[in-house]
Amino acid sequence: MADKIKWFNEIIATVLDKNKIFYREKYVYHYTNLSSLISIIDNKELWLSERSCMNDINDEDFVKRLFKRLSYDYVFKDPSFLINAEHQYLFSTSKEKDSIHQWSYYGDGDGVCIEFDREKLINLFGELFEWEGYYYGSILYTKEFETDSIEKNIIIDIVKKFNESLNIKTDNIEEDQNIQYLIVSEYLYSLVKQYGHHCEQEYRFLITDEGIQTKLKNCDNPKIKKALKTSFRSKSNLVAPFIKIPFDPKSLITSIMIGPNNHDKNAYATLRFYLDSKKLQNIEVTKSSLNTR
Repeated sequence: MADKIKWFNEIIATVLDKNKIFYREKYVYHYTNLSSLISIIDNKELWLSERSCMNDINDEDFVKRLFKRLSYDYVFKDPSFLINAEHQYLFSTSKEKDSIHQWSYYGDGDGVCIEFDREKLINLFGELFEWEGYYYGSILYTKEFETDSIEKNIIIDIVKKFNESLNIKTDNIEEDQNIQYLIVSEYLYSLVKQYGHHCEQEYRFLITDEGIQTKLKNCDNPKIKKALKTSFRSKSNLVAPFIKIPFDPKSLITSIMIGPNNHDKNAYATLRFYLDSKKLQNIEVTKSSLNTR
């Protein structure tokens, strides 16, 4: 299954490239606050939150309704079947650097924007999970009830190319279809959102529970096994599950931007001092060019 998922990610890239919306830039950006930044660097961990505890909990219902509206020949009669109910853990980044929308949403006065090397981040997750149950890329924002839209046509094109390209041979034709649609539906659930969220310009990295369990079954590294065991924290009145992904900040983080709401004149100096103390002199520190009221 891992090779098929990697192949599917490549099909997505081909379709997006054809439509001139494939994201090729070197960096992606993660907005957070100073406390979380220190935790990320001190522990050398990225936390992937379970998607049901994120701020887009209505995505599943949206995707189910979207399936009903898509007009291609091989959609199942019951679109709810197409949504895999297993847990999914995600790390969200943005394609926008120094975004006023992100500054207003994240980091209450002490926000920072962490710049990651995109390809290295893709490979960090892909190699760790051997590309099993792993999806990544730009979110497609679509208006569900539009009769015709670029995004909807892209989704249809992805499904068609997947069916044309994937050659699964089993003794059961229905099982063939189930395997194909499982992957397609996971992609749609993972990387399609309502158009109202488009200002986020999200670039997402997502691991399914199946990918995590497969890794745990085949892993002999106790540090990795401990990190991937589900942890819990309090978030917005919920008990929020998450997993931890070990990484090297020196290799993946290229710069950190201080948000426009942090007017302390020592903000730059203290952050620089912190990074230097961690032997992270290679990480640049900058300040937002924006002004907020």
